[in-house]
Amino acid sequence: MRKAKQNKRAVKGHCTVYALIDLEGRVRYIGQTRQAMRSRFSYHRRSAKIDTAPVCVWIRNGFCSGYEIIQQNAYWDISEALWIKAYRDAGARLLNVSKEHDHIYAAMEQRYEIRLKISSLRAAA
Repeated sequence: MRKAKQNKRAVKGHCTVYALIDLEGRVRYIGQTRQAMRSRFSYHRRSAKIDTAPVCVWIRNGFCSGYEIIQQNAYWDISEALWIKAYRDAGARLLNVSKEHDHIYAAMEQRYEIRLKISSLRAAA
């Protein structure tokens, strides 16, 4: 009797957040994947041969020493955006160019401000 093929994909909405590391051990790119990390890294190397994105040029020129996993079972888009923001706030010179996550930061800040207002209203009551 054959065993059912196990689904290796993460829970829908979950992913792995990873960093690509330069030759001096610094984080230069943060990404997310639902694939096995080895497959995702191979894809980066293949696309670097033809793509002109800054991270691809960087990889093509031999400056990437590998990757490290930052967070497993992370939330798709949200966790990646938070890690990018955290690294940029810490002064990392990331090669990520997309600003698509700016709306996530704004929404999170707005929710935080609303929670603060609700807490202060409850405390005053």
